[in-house]
Amino acid sequence: MSALIIRATSSYESPHYPVETQDRGLSMSYSRWGSSFWYTYWWSNTDVNCQEDEILEVCSVMSFTFEELKNIKKCVNQIELYYNVKGVETQDKGTKPTKEEIKELKGYMLEFVEDVKDHYRERKLRDILKNSLKILEKFNL
Repeated sequence: MSALIIRATSSYESPHYPVETQDRGLSMSYSRWGSSFWYTYWWSNTDVNCQEDEILEVCSVMSFTFEELKNIKKCVNQIELYYNVKGVETQDKGTKPTKEEIKELKGYMLEFVEDVKDHYRERKLRDILKNSLKILEKFNL
């Protein structure tokens, strides 16, 4: 069984850039209930090696993979349906999300997609650099 890594920021980390941690995870939180209707964060298990499997958690509601978020409109519709069909209300606010709060969530989804793309792009570049250095060392260059 894989270990679960929650990717949440601490106060000293940038809210817009994932930071590598000792547990091989990333630190990333997009919103918290104290200042938003939503609590959203990036998480995955340690076995994830492809961006399509990275997950955005909309806490207490549902989660979406990077792959699913390629169709953000469908994901937003699922959130709206969740609140409309189930009549679900949030624990602390006692209301359904407003159109502005749905728009805010869509922004977090878009930000997550860009962050995942950036992370895997940087990871690929690091791997290329590492391999290049190994080749240079092999030939004593």
